[in-house]
Amino acid sequence: MNFLINYAINVGIPTTWLEYLLLLPIFSLIIVFMHYIIGLRSLGLTTPLILVYAFLELFKNNIQLNLLMSLGYVLSIMIAATLVTTFIYFYLKNSLMHYKTKIALAISLSAVTSLVVIYSLQSVFTINTTNLSAFTIIAIILSIENYCKYILRKGANYALKLFTLTIMLVILCVGLGINKNFIIFLFSYPVISLLAVIAIMLIGLWKGFRLIEYYRFWELLNKDTSNDNKDS
Repeated sequence: MNFLINYAINVGIPTTWLEYLLLLPIFSLIIVFMHYIIGLRSLGLTTPLILVYAFLELFKNNIQLNLLMSLGYVLSIMIAATLVTTFIYFYLKNSLMHYKTKIALAISLSAVTSLVVIYSLQSVFTINTTNLSAFTIIAIILSIENYCKYILRKGANYALKLFTLTIMLVILCVGLGINKNFIIFLFSYPVISLLAVIAIMLIGLWKGFRLIEYYRFWELLNKDTSNDNKDS
């Protein structure tokens, strides 16, 4: 596959496009592996992927040389939008308003809140956003839709749990995506992306228990055994 990468570069396809496309199967593999093998759920598949690429765009455009500061910048927007959505859930929980209207309201208010947060961050820190696409911020806000669905259908506690796990998963993928050594290795051996696709297919055929379920069963067996000992 190396000749395909070299040909794509020679005809003028940006290396960032190639990098993101090669990373997509790997990020997808991490998400489905965590879900079906480990048992850690997230806010769907597309929401984590959108957030991963939004985070990568922020890092690629160097909004801040300090990566922790860049991460804090994005998380501030995400957390603010999430808190607004959670507030709207409790306020409109028993409302007769249409389902999509509630989501549209949550996204719209999240956009306003994000604007306030961005303004506040610019006032406190000197952050270079000149090379940052507005679509990146919009993508972060729109990813709240999936959170809205879970919070409306299964409640705030479940949705916040999924949000936390999703952020942890996103940070894991971003850490891999900004690793220059890994990117060089991926361009040298693009077949890794193909192997990731095959791995996804194999996980799709997995019918066994998740690792977390084994842990829960182990706790249950130990609990039953201890109860039997007390009865005797």
